[in-house]
Amino acid sequence: MCIRDRIDGGRSLGSGTGAEIAFQTFEEEDYEGRNIVDPLIQWMKDNPHAHEYAVQAFLGFESGDLTSRVRFSTGGRLLDMYLQITEKTRELSILIVEGDDFTYLVDEGISRRSHRLAVGRVERDPDDRRIVNIFSTQQAPTTEKTRDFMSLFLSWWNEGKPVSR
Repeated sequence: MCIRDRIDGGRSLGSGTGAEIAFQTFEEEDYEGRNIVDPLIQWMKDNPHAHEYAVQAFLGFESGDLTSRVRFSTGGRLLDMYLQITEKTRELSILIVEGDDFTYLVDEGISRRSHRLAVGRVERDPDDRRIVNIFSTQQAPTTEKTRDFMSLFLSWWNEGKPVSR
């Protein structure tokens, strides 16, 4: 099931390789109040990755924001996760791409205050597969959708944070 379908409740799709992560379901109380942001900020400083221009523009990159990217798989699904955090406000943007589908969430300090959720498709350069365009549809960041998305992020975080690429 692709990330977009997991959030939207749809079909099974996608396979690949990468650091295999066991998907775990987390409830809000599993991460609420835990200080994940400070260790995440340090991890991102240790594992920087400059995003493609289209990803920077979509995430609203500003000078000083920290950015990282990781590739991992879960249940045979290959995922690229683009992370961006504004250290001062602790606003975290997470873009998870599976194939040409993506889901995007903005969260304040890894809490229940997710204030933006979008799904869509990416367009890639045919030669080097870089993301060159992003087409999205905003969705309400419901508790269920946010929980499913954050569960995927926290599954990666709890599995040892593979080195970014």
